[in-house]
Amino acid sequence: MTTLEAINKIKQMFTDAGQLPVASAEPLQSFAEYTLKSGAKVMIDKFEVGGKVTLVDEGGNEVPAPAGEHELADGSVILLDENSIITEIKVPEVELPEVPEVEISVESKKVEEDMMKKKIEEMQKQLDEIKMAYDAKLASQEAKFSKGMSDISDVLVQLLNTPSANATEAPKEKFNQHIEKKEDKISRFLDFAKSIK
Repeated sequence: MTTLEAINKIKQMFTDAGQLPVASAEPLQSFAEYTLKSGAKVMIDKFEVGGKVTLVDEGGNEVPAPAGEHELADGSVILLDENSIITEIKVPEVELPEVPEVEISVESKKVEEDMMKKKIEEMQKQLDEIKMAYDAKLASQEAKFSKGMSDISDVLVQLLNTPSANATEAPKEKFNQHIEKKEDKISRFLDFAKSIK
């Protein structure tokens, strides 16, 4: 039996039983250790409303935490009911440090504008140099093209002005001459004779 066949057989067994196994949606509870402002250690299964809190003594024994407010070392306050369940969490407000305002002087703006103007002038100068080089190259190409066209037209004019050569001697054989056959001559004579009547 292959692995795939074994898996399909196990699936079929669960299907026949009425349901397939489903992974548990609830995560395993894991307690985290926190320190109270007083220095005592507490274990909290989840740091949210509904979380369970237990006190840990020096021997490592856990006992349910008493009801009331308990301040953690980070300044957070948890409120517990009689069953040591968190009913409220108060997070301390954190003051954001003031950011000093930076004042940009008129002089620094002017210096920045001058730098931008210089950069723009440099870029314009580079563009002008590129354009001049391109124009020179284009003019050179146009001159070469014009010279080539002029040379071709000169050759054509010379060819047209060259006289054509005539044959020095007429051909002896006459290939295009038509020779009438005897039957054709007789037929032509008979047609002529009939037309005379």
